[in-house]
Amino acid sequence: MNTARIYKDIDGNDCTIQQMVRNEPQWTAARVQQAEKYEEALKLWYRQQGDSAGRDGNGPNHGHSTAGVWDSDNGHIAGHDCAECALFEMAKALSA
Repeated sequence: MNTARIYKDIDGNDCTIQQMVRNEPQWTAARVQQAEKYEEALKLWYRQQGDSAGRDGNGPNHGHSTAGVWDSDNGHIAGHDCAECALFEMAKALSA
C-alpha cells in the first residue's frame, strides 16, 4: 500500500490514508466499493480474453519486443509502457 500519498479531508486538509480511514469512514467505504467494482470489471475482461491472451508479458493481441513497452516503430509512444498490457497484467494478478 502506498502510504506516502497525501489525501484531502472534507475540509481540504492534507492527511494520510490511515487518517482518512479513521476520520472519513463514509469516504473510505465508498472508495472500497468503487475499487471492488473496478476489480470485478478487470477480472471479467481478463476471463473474456480467451485465445487472444498475451504472451511473454504482453497484453491481448500485443507482441512488443520488450514486454509491455511500445516498439521503436510506434512514433511518439515508442519506448513507453503500453497501458493495455499493464491493465492485462493487473487483471491477471487479480484473477490469480
